[in-house]
Amino acid sequence: MRRTFLVGLSVALVLASAQFAVAVQQPAASWKWASPQPTLNGLNAISMLPSHAGWTVGQSGMILHTSDGVTWAVQDSGTSVELMDVHAIDALRVWTVGDQGTILASTDGGVTWSPRSSATTVDLNAITFTDAKHGWAVGRDGVVRATTDGGVTWKSQITPTPYELLSVTFADSAHGWIGGIGGVLLHTNDGGVHWTEQDPGPTVTYPGWHLEEIHATSALVATVVGWGGSILKTTDGGAHWSWSNIGVVTDIYAGAFLGSEGWVVGHGGMVRHIEAGGTWDDQLTPTSNALRDIEFNDTSEGWAVGDAGTILHTTNGGVSWSAENVALIPGTVRDVSFATTSTGWAVGDNGGIVRTGDGGATWSMQSYAEADGLSGVFALDSQNAWAVSDNAVIRTNDGGTTWAPQESGIFEFGTNFRDVWFQDASEGWAVGGVNIDAGSPMVHTSDGGRTWQQTAITSGVSLTSICFSSYDHGWAVGQFGCVLETTNAGETWTRRDLGTLRTLSSVAFADASNGWIVGERGTIFHTTDGGVTWQTQAGAVTDLYAVSSYDGVHGWAAGEGAKVVYTSDAGLHWVEQNPGTRNTPVNFMCIEATGQDEAWLGGTGGVLLHTVNGGSLGALGVEAVAGDDRYQTAVRVCSSRFPSATTVVVATGQNWPDALGGASLAGAYGSPILLTRPDVLPGVVEQEIARLGATNAIVLGSEKAVSEAVVTRLRDSLHLSVKRIGGADRYETGDAVAAATLERLSNSNQTWDGTIFVATGANFPDALAAAPLSSAWSRPVLLVAPTRPASDASARARSLEASRACLLGSSAAVSVTVEQALTSTLLGGVLRLQGATRYQTAAAIAEYGAANGLKWDGVALATGQNYPDALAGGVAQGHVGRLMLLTPSTSLDSAPARDLYGHKSAIRGVAYFGGTGALSNSVRGAVAALLR
Repeated sequence: MRRTFLVGLSVALVLASAQFAVAVQQPAASWKWASPQPTLNGLNAISMLPSHAGWTVGQSGMILHTSDGVTWAVQDSGTSVELMDVHAIDALRVWTVGDQGTILASTDGGVTWSPRSSATTVDLNAITFTDAKHGWAVGRDGVVRATTDGGVTWKSQITPTPYELLSVTFADSAHGWIGGIGGVLLHTNDGGVHWTEQDPGPTVTYPGWHLEEIHATSALVATVVGWGGSILKTTDGGAHWSWSNIGVVTDIYAGAFLGSEGWVVGHGGMVRHIEAGGTWDDQLTPTSNALRDIEFNDTSEGWAVGDAGTILHTTNGGVSWSAENVALIPGTVRDVSFATTSTGWAVGDNGGIVRTGDGGATWSMQSYAEADGLSGVFALDSQNAWAVSDNAVIRTNDGGTTWAPQESGIFEFGTNFRDVWFQDASEGWAVGGVNIDAGSPMVHTSDGGRTWQQTAITSGVSLTSICFSSYDHGWAVGQFGCVLETTNAGETWTRRDLGTLRTLSSVAFADASNGWIVGERGTIFHTTDGGVTWQTQAGAVTDLYAVSSYDGVHGWAAGEGAKVVYTSDAGLHWVEQNPGTRNTPVNFMCIEATGQDEAWLGGTGGVLLHTVNGGSLGALGVEAVAGDDRYQTAVRVCSSRFPSATTVVVATGQNWPDALGGASLAGAYGSPILLTRPDVLPGVVEQEIARLGATNAIVLGSEKAVSEAVVTRLRDSLHLSVKRIGGADRYETGDAVAAATLERLSNSNQTWDGTIFVATGANFPDALAAAPLSSAWSRPVLLVAPTRPASDASARARSLEASRACLLGSSAAVSVTVEQALTSTLLGGVLRLQGATRYQTAAAIAEYGAANGLKWDGVALATGQNYPDALAGGVAQGHVGRLMLLTPSTSLDSAPARDLYGHKSAIRGVAYFGGTGALSNSVRGAVAALLR
């Protein structure tokens, strides 16, 4: 008789469940800032104490701490969302709020941060406390949350406005004000039990005027700053507000007021100051970046923070301001090269050169004053390196103590150099722009650069990058898809046609066989046979400027818009990483892999970043993927995993059966699943389809599920070729989708191992948990009905010509009679993946996926109590070869907890599908605790 395989999960845990709720030190940032110090991320708020302890927060979950008011260090927040405000009660108790309803608390001065539930996914903009127990947080959609128990619980307070709230202040636990967009001004005298609107006056009641910050010094006195250079003040509890102007029409983002003195900050590095009886005057600052917040301890010492990591400090009341964030190379870091894991150089604008001899722990500044911006560097060993600029090749042979120009033949060549490569101390090449007279974009030296000669190349286009995979075999790339190859140590170069006219920006080989080329619009080419053949890979849609791999398996590509993508499987899957620069105006220009998991990343703003653990899905190992509703969440999931797609699968967001079967079809097409309302295609979905560049859509389900109006919109407005796959019920639709999956596999010469998943059609969790596997392997899902005979299931399996089945869930979900019928029908046997609960079943399915090639690196979590987030998320995880676990919304279940703990050495990052309403901060904190 045929065997039935059983994979089950024991209810007992190896670890006690109480361990999974402890707040602990968060994981260290996977990409750490070497320059500028301490960060380039925009900073939104600062809170300082008289002891000089202070915190500032900003983009990508950035939290910085100082204990002396001068030096700043990163603290791990455990989130990548933008943090908007921070409030320090004392040196130990600190609070911060941000996007997606985030509230974080620390009771040890920021050594550890733990999330607190705000019961909202709305972005929060401001937070304040009057003492250790009473606090308020405000945000979009008129949301106010208040605590009276020190932040253990946060309860909603009702406001009379739907508008976004930007600032909050309290004079005591009863009297407070809130300011918002459009001049919204709210007041309470009972701690927020009741909020009433106050009239700030006609000067500020038009929609474009925002009240950015409010300071209350008593129940009667408060000051408001906002747009248009305006300041409001009340001395009677808000019954009347007087208006003044700082003397310039510019937006004020924050102010600091001490007695009769005041300071305000805004655009362009503006700081203005006033003394009693005086007028507002400018204070000079060393930045043109917008300043977002300002705080003074007394009338002498103050701080201001703002865009691009700006931190300013004064000890003389603002007569002079000094910057506390410093870049190793002002401007752009354009190239980085390491001779060993210890010794390397980085170069960039204004002749900037820095060197490390200790693996980046410290950097020393070097320079060559006569060079313009340096665009390329090559480190041969700890003493010898070359760098190139628009008009020079320079060399050091003493570790960078001195740099000297190599001029012979260079001025005759007269090009704009972009890259340089040396085989040894003698043989080297530099590439760049085309010289009109010479016509060659390459020069060569055989004496270490003392003399240079033109290389006989008539490509007619500029070259951007050069490298050698062996002594004889080299590659250069450039404009209009130009790829040049030499197999005789550079004596001759021949052009290779890879079928693109896009500019190619970087070429890199890890060894003689494995190499990559990247370029415009996310172009990635890969070879495993030394360049005999090249295959395209999908990894990004924005321009890529650099690529690097140390071992031919692990690698990174980076480029425009802070884009970094990472592969751990030789490019089969590229996963986007957030190195802590999202929402920061950064383009990455260079990357250098110095180990399997170690790399250096450089770009605009003087950015130089370093990872020793392969990077991660988030700045702190966390990727939060959520939208305002299920449709937007599906879009954000799609955009995080799919750079492009020619086909999209569209299913209703109102029910689950159609989309569950669609995972295999999406996998067969390499496509995402997007959700739609039954009668209207959401605008965010339309925009995402346009971004993907799709030309085809497959609609799942009957017209009751997805109306003909949606199909018409897809066809006529988005100009897609649309195909509907549906049936009379979920079972017929599922069978039609399964058949379409197999048809697609056959037509596109893809293979199928004959295995189907079998799940109950009465509920969603089991099939939902298998979505990553179904997507990754294009394995059809057969939904079975508890009321139908077992022979129905075996007949439908035969119609698909299946040879093996994986049953999802216990016998209560897929009955023993169905199991027996399939066992007697399918030659390959039957495997059951089950647990005592939906979460244990999901964990068993994930373990099965891992045993068959899917990865824990980049595991995702989704709620198992509802279906929409995991529908799109499961397909997306399968597309990048990663796993997904299910958990309750409010607490981390013991089954996924055990898996996370057991595989934490393989987990570089965690993705959360859905907002904190779907996966609470308690869940996220427990995960952080397990993976510390």
